[in-house]
Amino acid sequence: YTKLAVAKDKTLFMLVVQNEGEEPIDIGNDNVSVIFHGSSEGWASKKIKVQSVDDFMSDLEKEYSNKEKKFFYSELYDIKSKLEIQSLMSSSSSSSGSSSSSSSSSSSSSSSSDDSDDSVESMIEDLNYDIDTMRANNELLREALKEIVLKPQTIMPDNSFSGIVVCDTRDMGKDISGNFQVSVSVEAIENVADAPN
Repeated sequence: YTKLAVAKDKTLFMLVVQNEGEEPIDIGNDNVSVIFHGSSEGWASKKIKVQSVDDFMSDLEKEYSNKEKKFFYSELYDIKSKLEIQSLMSSSSSSSGSSSSSSSSSSSSSSSSDDSDDSVESMIEDLNYDIDTMRANNELLREALKEIVLKPQTIMPDNSFSGIVVCDTRDMGKDISGNFQVSVSVEAIENVADAPN
């Protein structure tokens, strides 16, 4: 199993099911059971929730939304800081040139204002581009994950399925050690495997 940066505090593992029988078999989240046997002090066995693809995608959307908001407000703060610095520099420059003629001062002020407007427009354009890129990458990731995360399906004889099972381990501590026991039940046949932590 593995932990992915795109799945905050979730544990994911690859499940492979081979249908060696003569009849089709149905498999989905209901067929998979995960139990964590903790070896840390005070930890007993705990059944872990296996997330459906819809729940997993919903959590990913919330995580991305929070990430985009943090990025947006951080960038706005940087833009505000840059504009404040530009304003201070412009004021300092105007003060040092106060002895110039009024026409020259007016021309300088107009030029400074134009430069400031161009700078703001450029920074806003860069921010919009970065956000559009983040959204495009997030959509590509979501589409890819939807194809490989376990969802209800039928496996025909002599065919196999391989996909990702998502375990919701958000309420587990980061320093917990132990084993994940994965059970797959298909038509009253149960297969059990241990995944060492």
